[in-house]
Amino acid sequence: VFSDACNETIMFFCCLLIYYKIKMHGFPDYIPAGYYPLLLVIYYSMKLVLPWRHRFMLWRSVRNCLLSPLVSPSYLDSYVGDVLTSCVKILQDAVWTFCYIFSGQFKDEGASEWQTSFFFRRVLLPFVCVFPLWIRLQQCFRLYWETQKAFPHLFNALKYLLSHIVSMFAAFYPTSDLVSSESWLLCASFI
Repeated sequence: VFSDACNETIMFFCCLLIYYKIKMHGFPDYIPAGYYPLLLVIYYSMKLVLPWRHRFMLWRSVRNCLLSPLVSPSYLDSYVGDVLTSCVKILQDAVWTFCYIFSGQFKDEGASEWQTSFFFRRVLLPFVCVFPLWIRLQQCFRLYWETQKAFPHLFNALKYLLSHIVSMFAAFYPTSDLVSSESWLLCASFI
C-alpha cells in the first residue's frame, strides 16, 4: 500500500509540476499543458482496474451494489455501499473530471458551457449525490426481506430515506441565500 501511495503521489506531483511550469512559461510546451491532467486521469483509471486479481473483489462488490436489491448484499457489499455514501464529493469530482475530459476542454482550457448547464447542475450532480444513498436503502430493504428483522434494517432504511431529503435539498439549493436567519431560528427552536 505504501509503495502504491508513493508511486501515485510521485505521478501526481510530476504532472502537476509540469502543468504549472508550462502555464507559467517556464517549460517548453511540446505537449500542451491540458494533456497532463488527461495523462493523470488515464493513469489513475488504469490503477483502478489493474492488476485485476487484486481489484476483482472490489469491482464485484461494486457490481453487487449496483444490482441491489436483486442481489443479497454480503458484508463487503454493505461496506462498499457505506464507503460510496461517504465519498459523494469524490464522486462529484469524478463526474466533473469525466465531463472535463470528454468535452475536450482539456485541449484549449477555455470556458465551457457544460459546467453551468441545467443537465450538469440540476440532474447529474443531484443524481450522484443521491445514488449511493439509494443503493444503501435498497440493500437495507433486501436485508429486511431476507431476515424479517425490523431492527436494524428498517431503521437503517429510514436513516437513508431521510438522508435523501437532506442530500436533495443540498444539491438543488447549494447556497445559503434561500435559508434566512429566521429559518435557522425556527429549526433551532425544534431542536
